[in-house]
Amino acid sequence: MVQGQRKRLVINARKNVISGAVQDCKSGSLYVTAAQQQGLAISSLWHCDHGYKSLAEAHKPFQKLSAIEKQEMRDWLKGLDDFGIHVTHKIIIACANDILAERGSNETVRKTWIWKYMMHFPKLKTAPSEKKEVVQSPAKRDPVRLEKFSGL
Repeated sequence: MVQGQRKRLVINARKNVISGAVQDCKSGSLYVTAAQQQGLAISSLWHCDHGYKSLAEAHKPFQKLSAIEKQEMRDWLKGLDDFGIHVTHKIIIACANDILAERGSNETVRKTWIWKYMMHFPKLKTAPSEKKEVVQSPAKRDPVRLEKFSGL
């Protein structure tokens, strides 16, 4: 089972448990007893019944880039990394600001945004000490061309 499918199953199971507990409360049960029967925290049940948003849902309007834009940016940065281009924080900031400008927003991202972005994609590396081994084309190893430039 893929990690995304497993996560969806857990979320759906939690929603079912919460909806069952909310139905118990509407049928006359107390929050305490309904929460204990379903194995939930009382505060979680109360917040769900009164329409409070989860932390992720509450912070969604304040995020600079959408999840799709972050994924596309990660793929683009991994492509640069595969070509042997060192991915710096300046490149990441410039890319994110270009996406925001293309969208018509006058907001920008700063250094703290990079830290949060990198937390979501830990496999993306920006270590300045890391050197890349780039495969040279045969033209770069051509002895005639090397003789031409060796006298410089």
